[in-house]
Amino acid sequence: MGKPTPEPFKAIIVGAGITGLTLANIFKRIGIDFILLEAEHKIDRRVGFIYGCWPYAARILDQIDCWNDLELATDTLAEHEIRLDDGSALISNGGGIDPNMLVSPLLESEREATDMDLCLSRFGYDQRVTERHILVRILLEKLGGDPRVITGERVATILHHADGVQLLSQTGHTYSGDIVVGCDGVHSVVRRLMWERADEVQPGLISTPDKQGDRAKTG
Repeated sequence: MGKPTPEPFKAIIVGAGITGLTLANIFKRIGIDFILLEAEHKIDRRVGFIYGCWPYAARILDQIDCWNDLELATDTLAEHEIRLDDGSALISNGGGIDPNMLVSPLLESEREATDMDLCLSRFGYDQRVTERHILVRILLEKLGGDPRVITGERVATILHHADGVQLLSQTGHTYSGDIVVGCDGVHSVVRRLMWERADEVQPGLISTPDKQGDRAKTG
């Protein structure tokens, strides 16, 4: 008898915010099976505030065919300030750039450029600013009503098995896969369950200061 055909790899993504929706679009394009679970019943709600898109994020959005839609729906960032810990300006009001802060030196043609000009010339993308829900809508529409996006499902617990994982929702449904990806925000249930699992396997692996520091960075 031949070897049994292995089941295709499947990811369970928790949280349909910008990160979860982006990952779902990536998986869909490269043929990785997934389920995307969102706790709320409506994904593209008007929640959150400003989303600033820099070139490194723009490149990813371009690869999943969302950048052009974002360009049409947003404004180019005209002026902004980036300040150091002491309050001094690194970049101020779209003005010149401190060459000492750059990894690679300015070219002669770049010496009078603003940081926005430099982004476009070096990376091929400018800086964009929009409301968070607009990007969420673009990412959601790109999935084209994929039935693997399921709303109204909050995580109850995650079970670990030798051949994968099972996610149990608060509505009583069970979802099986090979990996759970936590994209469920600052108050992540997946992260809490991961910490609990780490304590079971190796008590004290993630210290209390580490946990508090993580929360301080994200909220």
